[in-house]
Amino acid sequence: MKISTFLATSLGVFLLAGAANAATYTATLTGAQAGNTTDAKATATLDFDEGTKVLSGSIVYENFTIVPTQANVHSGACEESGTNVKSIVPDTGATAASGIFSLPIGTAAGPLVLDADQETALVAGNLFATISTDAFAFPLYEIRGQIVADGAANTLCGTAGTDAGTDSGTTPTTDAGSDDNTTPTTTPTTTVDDSSGCNTSGSSSPGSSAALALGLGLALYGMARKRKQA
Repeated sequence: MKISTFLATSLGVFLLAGAANAATYTATLTGAQAGNTTDAKATATLDFDEGTKVLSGSIVYENFTIVPTQANVHSGACEESGTNVKSIVPDTGATAASGIFSLPIGTAAGPLVLDADQETALVAGNLFATISTDAFAFPLYEIRGQIVADGAANTLCGTAGTDAGTDSGTTPTTDAGSDDNTTPTTTPTTTVDDSSGCNTSGSSSPGSSAALALGLGLALYGMARKRKQA
């Protein structure tokens, strides 16, 4: 019975520790945020391991008219050109219209390991992802988007041709310099917060996962005590 109690407690602690070491971040990349009217777009889903400091995941893109040459992760706030953190080449089989950039697959010089300043920038919403093409070659980008905690309030950054977050409760919709009436894509799980012109960070999934892990550990511990008393 002591073994069962030990295993139940250890399982809860293990799950709790594991959940606390991972956080998920997302980004919605659009041409409007890069200051142009392209219809290309992309969605980034990234996981940050707080133990190894490795940022991994994928950037799925679509609606490109020419093949993207590379993606990049930069350190910088909304509308800043930023500092390059990592360059990423497209996965094998990527087409002009759609494809995937993956971390660490297709990443030059191995995995993306964040230093202390870059980790602080990630948590603050001051890292952003970009995709470049021959038409918008680095340091220009065809599309870009700030990286924010999954589930955080998310307002597209205010750049030339976009809503800067002053319309009180409405989502930035059209590129002001065009008449195509297109809407910058947003991730399904995000909500609008017009208190700022930038994406903002917020709570992520580890909290709920940690609570679940702790609850499971306590339940197993209780079962073990009941068996011992019986």
